[in-house]
Amino acid sequence: MPSLAADSGGKDGTPDDNAANAYTGTDSSNNYASSSANVTIDTGGTGKDIYGGYAASGDATGNTVTMTGGVARRLYGGWVVTEGGKASGNTISISGGTIQQYVIGGWGGNATTSTSATGNTIRISGSPVLTNAVLYGGWHYSSSPIDEITGNTLEIRSVGLSAKNVANFENYHFILPGTVKAGDTVLTLTDPNGTDISNSKVGVAVAAGTSPLQKGDTVTLLKNENGLTTTGYTKKSLTGTQGISLEYDFTLNATLTTLDATVDTTPDPTLCA
Repeated sequence: MPSLAADSGGKDGTPDDNAANAYTGTDSSNNYASSSANVTIDTGGTGKDIYGGYAASGDATGNTVTMTGGVARRLYGGWVVTEGGKASGNTISISGGTIQQYVIGGWGGNATTSTSATGNTIRISGSPVLTNAVLYGGWHYSSSPIDEITGNTLEIRSVGLSAKNVANFENYHFILPGTVKAGDTVLTLTDPNGTDISNSKVGVAVAAGTSPLQKGDTVTLLKNENGLTTTGYTKKSLTGTQGISLEYDFTLNATLTTLDATVDTTPDPTLCA
């Protein structure tokens, strides 16, 4: 199978199988990398698994995967195979293309309690096709519990997106674009089993620049008609986040199927004149 000629930062296969239907990040010597790899997928081949870093032993940390186009079966920021490894601090940014199954910040393999998949970030912007994809901050095969939630963040900078589900994020950051309107929905989820974001921290902000939102306007952040569980969620400030306006504030309200944000405070027009 030919390489993904338009893509960069990796090579075909994995450390375990160089003929696998996969593309994995590499180091400066073109060896498969476990950490600090930087993979870009734009117009590449169809249906591959994309790994930022793949650790046949040890940790997979600090990897970056950027997808702007093409088709991938699954995206992984970091993948660990052996017990005790850490799939942490990885970042996946998606602004285009199609993901067919999963997006996973950190994958803990068939691990038990000594492995972790924490501190990973998935960023979504633009209009990627995620209709059949589940977005995970961290995940693993085994029924043994590991920490696959702490510090994992889903950041969305678009509206009108659809995915199958989201799971294992401590933080949900919604950066509403300047084109957002009252009544818009950021992310619609379709899993028939519903969605659970219990005990998560939710932050909402507006991207720097102008916005048509007025006081009292409501935007739906998450929606799943099959049920949305929000037990114990809390609001968090996004102060310090790059590229946002600090002049909007929101009240969050959860229903059985939605998480909504209503504008409390807007910029003072006398200060904007």
